[in-house]
Amino acid sequence: MPLSPFSAPRRRPTRARLALLLLAGLASAHPVAAIAQDTQAYKVGPGDTLAITVAGQEGFSGKFSIGPDGSINYPPLGDLRVAKLTPGEIADRIGQGLSQYLQAGSGVRVAIEEYAPVFVIGDVDRPGQYQYRPGMIALELVAVGGGMRRAQFTSENGTLQMIQTEQDYADLKLQQFALQVRKARIAAEMAGTEFNYAIPDHDGLLDRPAMQRAIDAETTRFRTRRDVLQSQEKALMDQRASYDSEIAALEQSIKLYDEEMALIAEDVAATRTLADQKLVVQSRLREVQRSYSAAQRDELEHRSFLARARQNQLDIVQRLVELHNRRADENASTLRDIDLELSRNGQKLASLLSTLTELKRQADTSAAAVTTVTASYTITRVVDGQHQQIVADEQAAIEPGDILRIDQKLTVSGTRVSLN
Repeated sequence: MPLSPFSAPRRRPTRARLALLLLAGLASAHPVAAIAQDTQAYKVGPGDTLAITVAGQEGFSGKFSIGPDGSINYPPLGDLRVAKLTPGEIADRIGQGLSQYLQAGSGVRVAIEEYAPVFVIGDVDRPGQYQYRPGMIALELVAVGGGMRRAQFTSENGTLQMIQTEQDYADLKLQQFALQVRKARIAAEMAGTEFNYAIPDHDGLLDRPAMQRAIDAETTRFRTRRDVLQSQEKALMDQRASYDSEIAALEQSIKLYDEEMALIAEDVAATRTLADQKLVVQSRLREVQRSYSAAQRDELEHRSFLARARQNQLDIVQRLVELHNRRADENASTLRDIDLELSRNGQKLASLLSTLTELKRQADTSAAAVTTVTASYTITRVVDGQHQQIVADEQAAIEPGDILRIDQKLTVSGTRVSLN
């Protein structure tokens, strides 16, 4: 739908206004003056965000992201290709496109609101996405990413690896100890005994405070689980006691009903005899018979209550059994997992011990020295819609959207070794 031109109210021109109009006409051959905020010759590209401001026209102003095809969707003009243009050139193009809609002297201002991000990967400390800065070079992007990773193949590598392996061995030994404490706690739960565990004297090389913390944690867990189980048992036993009382009361009520019905049955027989002899009216016999029927109904109702109470009592017993079975199954499954983990850790410990032995043997010999450390730079850049690999150096200019890869190479005893 075409836009309607904006019309201004007619005013009588003054000398000052005529002067302004004359200056506007000299500044541009078009009725819309194009003003570029960014004076640099930066050419925009996909991923950049433009801030377009049309003086006095908020509806034509806003922020617009440049799509992969190099265009922005600018509602007044539709899809507008801006890739490889400077902000000033974009302002000129928009000014020309809006000239038929705006008053003379309206200005178009285009600025870079946000540049497309840049990326650094490879042998850097913090690879990832970063904000582009005009004039950025490869070395600056590496610095933003935390600098290059420290070379691992150094003359001290054997010592560092030995220290790390010793730490891994100690950590795994501590994990083994924690698993053994946990296994002992579960065994105590299953046996229904108290849980007591002491640090063995022969494990003096391990972190004893950490070992004690593992024991304290399992002791707390043992007591908590025991208290929870006892609380659940007590709740179920209280319910069972309640049903026991209800059953006893119902049985006593039924017994009383049986006695009452026996008496009413005698009354019915006596009244029937008197009615046969015409000594009482038939209505009296029916009244006694109704009393007997009502007593029978009450007894049947109480017997149904008794059956339901007994069923609830059986359910409580079943829930108690299930509670203990569930706890037993859980503990048995956990024990299997612990035994499997202990076996795996045992194999890892044996492997670490073998590695430590080899590292100590190598420590007695001279370690290979690193003679040189070199870095190579590669930039992945979108050119005409295609990704291209560009060999670069630390002074190479970075453009928005670039992906910089750093690869370090070491020369060890004449052999080049990758850090990856």
